[in-house]
Amino acid sequence: MNPRRFLGRSLLGTALFALWACSDSTPTSPTALTVASQAAPTVADSASWVGEPAGVTSITSSDSLGMRVPLAASVTQSVTHDERQPGCHGLKAIPPGVVSPAGGIVIGRGNVVLTARNAAWRHADEVPGIASLPFTYRFELYEGAAQTPSFVRAEQQGADGTTTHTVAERFLSDDTAYRWQVRAEHGGHACVSEAARFRTRPGTLGAPTPISPPNGAKGVPLPVRLRVENGAATGNVGAVTIRFEVAPTPAFRADEILRIPPVPAGNRYTSVSVPGNLTAPATTYHWRARALGARGIRSEYSRPRSFTTAERPAPGGGDAIDPSTVRWLHTNVTRWPQTSTITDIRIRDVPAGGICIEHTQSGSWPGVNGKLGSFVAGNAWVFANIGGTWYGATYDWLRPGQICKLTVAGKHDRPSVELGPHTKQPPVQGWVPRSGEQVGFMVSTLARFGPEGNRQERSNIVVVTWP
Repeated sequence: MNPRRFLGRSLLGTALFALWACSDSTPTSPTALTVASQAAPTVADSASWVGEPAGVTSITSSDSLGMRVPLAASVTQSVTHDERQPGCHGLKAIPPGVVSPAGGIVIGRGNVVLTARNAAWRHADEVPGIASLPFTYRFELYEGAAQTPSFVRAEQQGADGTTTHTVAERFLSDDTAYRWQVRAEHGGHACVSEAARFRTRPGTLGAPTPISPPNGAKGVPLPVRLRVENGAATGNVGAVTIRFEVAPTPAFRADEILRIPPVPAGNRYTSVSVPGNLTAPATTYHWRARALGARGIRSEYSRPRSFTTAERPAPGGGDAIDPSTVRWLHTNVTRWPQTSTITDIRIRDVPAGGICIEHTQSGSWPGVNGKLGSFVAGNAWVFANIGGTWYGATYDWLRPGQICKLTVAGKHDRPSVELGPHTKQPPVQGWVPRSGEQVGFMVSTLARFGPEGNRQERSNIVVVTWP
C-alpha cells in the first residue's frame, strides 16, 4: 500500500473518532469505522434513564494502527440544554435516578435519608477507563415552589449502586412539601435526575395543664399569678409561647377576654402575672391556656378553671392574713406598727434561686449588731397554712437594704426545700410548700430572738401562690 495513502486514511479515521467523542453523533462519510446501533432501553429501564434518546449509538475503529482518542473526549459532549433540566449536559452518561423518598410520601419527624441511583457512563465496556471515572453527587432540596434550593450538599459516589445523603431534622419544617433532585457531576459537567417529592407531617403541641390557682380557689391575692405545666411537643414546631386567657364568664367571648400577651414557655412550667388593672377584688374569673408554636402549630385549649380574687386590702396595704389568727413561732409582732408596704414578691424555686421581697422601707431600717453577731436590720417571715392554721416564723436575716434570701449557690438548695427548715420551729420546720399552695410573707425589724434595737416595725402580710 502507498504509505502516503495509508497515513491519510489513518488520520481521517482518528479525526472522525474524535468528532464522535465530542458530539456523540454518527459519522456520515465512508471510512474504516463501523457504526452499530443498540436497542433503546426497555420500558422498565426508561423510567430511570431520564431524557435518553430513542437509540444509543456505539462506535468502534477497525484501523490497524489502533490509534486512541483522549479519554476526556470520550465522556464529554457539547451542551445544548438548560443544565437545570433533567438529563445529561456535557456528559455521555445515564443520569442518576431518585429512589426515595418519592411519590409525595408523607414523612414523620426525624432525619430524612435521600437515596439516589448512581449515574453510569455510556459505552463503558467499549472505551477503556471510562467506568472508573468517579462522579460527585450534589443533593438539592427545594421547599414548596421555591426555585432556589434551601439545602445543598455534596457526597462521593456510593459503592453499592446508590448514593445517599441524610438531611437532619433541624433543616426541615413541619407540614411542608419538598422536592429534591441530585446532580452527578464530573469535570465541570453534570447529569441531573428527575425531581422527587415528599411531605413532612405537621408538628404537634399538647395542651397545657393548669396548676395554680387550684380550680375554684377563693381569696386569691392580687395580682393573680397563673401557672401551667407545658404539654408535650413533637416535631419541629419552633419556639413555643403560652397564651393565657382570663374572662369573667366561661364562654370566653372574644370581647371579654383580658389582654395578656403570650409568654415564652419554660422548660417544664410557665407562669404569668395578670396585670392588677385587669382584675377586680372579690370577683370570680375563668381561665385557660394554649401553646403556640412559631411555625404555626397550636395546641388545644386546656380545661377551663376558675378562681375568686381576694377582698381589696386596707389602705396602705392591709394584711392578707388576720394577725390575731396566726400562731407566732417567733416574736408575736401583731401590735407592731405597719410602717412598710410590700410592693413585689419574686420566687425563683431552683438551686441558687431565691425569694425577694420588695417593700417601701427597704434600706430605711437601721442595722444593729444583733445577738447573732452580725450587722443586720431585720427578718424575713413566712406564713404556712398547716392543718387549717396559719403559722408565722422568721426564716432568715436581712442586712440593711437587703431584700433577697436563700440565693447562695452551694450553700442553699431550692427555696422550697430550705424555707421550712430555716425557721427551725416545728411544725413549719418540716413543711415544704407545693406548687399552687398559698404562702404568706412579711418583713420586720429584728424579731427572731426578740426585739432588738430601738425600732419595732413590720410590713403588711401578703399571700402569694407558690410557683
